[in-house]
Amino acid sequence: MKPARAASAGPQFAPAIEQRYQNDLVPDKLAIFVRTNIVAAGLFAAWGLFDPFTMSQGVAAAWMVRLAMVVLNLGCALLALRQRALFARHYTAWVSGIYLCWGLAMEAIIALAAPGDLAWTAYYAGLILMTFGLYSRTYLNAAPALAVGGFYVLTYWILTLQVGQIGTRQDLLVLLTNSFFLVSANVVGLLSLHTRDRLARRAFLLQLQLKGDVAQGAQAVREQQHVARHDPLTGLLNRHGFQQRLDELLASTADGRGVLAVIFIDLDDFKPVNDTYGHAAGDAVLRAVAKRMRAALRATDVMARAGGDEFIAALVLAEPHGPALRKLCASLEHGVTQPPVWEGQVLAVQASLGSATSSEFGADAAVLVARADERMYAHKRQHKAARRADEAQRGR
Repeated sequence: MKPARAASAGPQFAPAIEQRYQNDLVPDKLAIFVRTNIVAAGLFAAWGLFDPFTMSQGVAAAWMVRLAMVVLNLGCALLALRQRALFARHYTAWVSGIYLCWGLAMEAIIALAAPGDLAWTAYYAGLILMTFGLYSRTYLNAAPALAVGGFYVLTYWILTLQVGQIGTRQDLLVLLTNSFFLVSANVVGLLSLHTRDRLARRAFLLQLQLKGDVAQGAQAVREQQHVARHDPLTGLLNRHGFQQRLDELLASTADGRGVLAVIFIDLDDFKPVNDTYGHAAGDAVLRAVAKRMRAALRATDVMARAGGDEFIAALVLAEPHGPALRKLCASLEHGVTQPPVWEGQVLAVQASLGSATSSEFGADAAVLVARADERMYAHKRQHKAARRADEAQRGR
């Protein structure tokens, strides 16, 4: 991700990234706005202690202005907390509006004083304080921030020239000095805003890149774990993955709820398929058989390729488990005996199955697999014996 272009306040992103950046700033914007309004309410109230000493008239009216600002600040903080979405959508209006209100309030308090009062010179320090807050305690873009800062300078000139008294050289010097510091505060603040925005955007890009790297790393780990636990040909679990899932199923039946069943499946007549049609045909048979047997099981059941043409399944059955287990074994056998077609050739195979349950042999994974394997070979011998008998019958 690269910045799309550069602007006065720092590098700007492509629209989608810019939206993510702005959304990421919302919690910080809200927290700063609330804290700043609370601090401003305290400052407006505390500053009123100086009014009797800096103003020869209008002290009561100045205190009313200060009280209004305290109520406004606390109300804005509370409203922003309750209307976070509205605050986020109209952040510039909220912040610019409150800073404009602060400037107007300060100018009003100064105007209430008599020309020549100390407030006319001393209270402009408040405008400088607000200016620094404007650039350092907000996420305004350069244009609205500069507009508010310029409003402070303009209203200061209008108030001083229209209401105040510029009758002496000293008065003119005060006007020029205060104007210099107000303008300087805006220039310094604008440079600080530019630098902070540029650094914040760079940090956000690094954050996105780091998240992307972490996500890619996590995905790579998941893929490695999948490869380590699954058979690449059929997509079923391999022996290692099956053992892990078998242990989990055993743990789920430790409290006596349910019976764990293990079913071993071996394909009969698979070697002739490989010898006659090649390994590609054998792979097609294995994939087709695996898909059909997996479809015969529930999502919570476990199916794995044990190796070669051997498969193994594990599942938890409710009591009584006998009928359900026999039905499932029949479904698995039926899935195997449905002959897949490969390049126009019907590739028929048979299945020998053997099952073992925890109710028979206890909750020992190795024992269950071994007993299911033994019964599968017994079933295979029955198939071979039946086939020899059938061949002998046909030869008579």
